[in-house]
Amino acid sequence: MGSGIAIYIDNYLTYKLQYKLAEWCSNNQAGQLAIVKALQKLKNLTYLTANQRSPTIYTDSRITLDAIANSTKHQRLIEQIRE
Repeated sequence: MGSGIAIYIDNYLTYKLQYKLAEWCSNNQAGQLAIVKALQKLKNLTYLTANQRSPTIYTDSRITLDAIANSTKHQRLIEQIRE
């Protein structure tokens, strides 16, 4: 199982990152980890302008989107995304 991230800054592909997960991880966990890692990467880029610090995240995971919106869900990766 793995996940991948493409980060575009000003419509330019700036970073492509890949992560290998344990075999027991689900595709939902892979997608959630990708979001966490992308947000962490952006947080550490000190050269970004204020406008560039408001990311747009694209995902096809309805489960992840629903979990983020549901404040009663407290899974570790979902909590990290909210932070």
